[in-house]
Amino acid sequence: MKHLKFTYVDAITGVSAAVESAMNGTRFPSVAGLEFVWARESAYPTPVPEFFGTCPDASDTDHPGVMGVFSQSDWDQMLADEMRARPDPESKRVAALWQAAHEYEYAQVSGSAIGLLAIGVLQKLPKCAAVQGWIKEIWVAYYERKATGSTDTDFSIAGACPHSVPELMQELGL
Repeated sequence: MKHLKFTYVDAITGVSAAVESAMNGTRFPSVAGLEFVWARESAYPTPVPEFFGTCPDASDTDHPGVMGVFSQSDWDQMLADEMRARPDPESKRVAALWQAAHEYEYAQVSGSAIGLLAIGVLQKLPKCAAVQGWIKEIWVAYYERKATGSTDTDFSIAGACPHSVPELMQELGL
C-alpha cells in the first residue's frame, strides 16, 4: 500500500489545484484505487487543499495533483502532527458560543456606545441601566452554556436591546 499526499485537480482539464484554480469543478487525481483517509484541516482556509490517502502498491502515482508518496511511518507521523494541531472540540464549542454572544450584543450596541453606556450606568440613568441588564442577560446565558456543555449559539433569548444608541445619547444629554 502506498501512502499519498494529494490535492484536487480540475474535473475536466486534470490540472492540479497547486498549479491553477480549477475552473470546471474539482476531483481527486486519477490514481487507480485512491482512497481518501484524511485532510489537513488545521491549515484551512488554504488555496491548495491537502488530502491524504492510500492506493495499492501497483498504482501509478505520477499524476497531476499527487504531492508526494510517503512511507507509512512518515504518513502516520503527519497524521499525528495534524491531530495535535487541530483545535480540540471543546475549544471550538466555547469559541463558537463566545462569538455568537459577542455578535448578538455588537449588532445592537458597539464601539463608542459602550463608553456612553458605562457613563450612563455610573450616573444610574434608567435607559443605560436597562441596556446594561440586557447585555448581562446575554453573557449570563453564555457562561451558563459554557459551563453546561451547550452548543446553543442563539442568544435571541435576551430579546432586542431595550434602547437604541440615540436614546442613550439623549438620556446622557448629548
